[in-house]
Amino acid sequence: MVNFALENKNGEVVKHIVMVGELGYKIYKTPEVIDLVFDTKEQAQEVGSLLDVKVIEYFYEYAQAA
Repeated sequence: MVNFALENKNGEVVKHIVMVGELGYKIYKTPEVIDLVFDTKEQAQEVGSLLDVKVIEYFYEYAQAA
């Protein structure tokens, strides 16, 4: 399965922040910066047109497994 990402004008993959970890009394989630990845090209193109960036194929997970 091929995923799609967004590439900005500097040639970098667009990233976003996700809060991860347990949440409890005085325990807060930690922000983690990860690549913004989409399952379909149409989803990536919708966001990409708003941000004025290029849609690319994303192979990071496959490269890690090899």
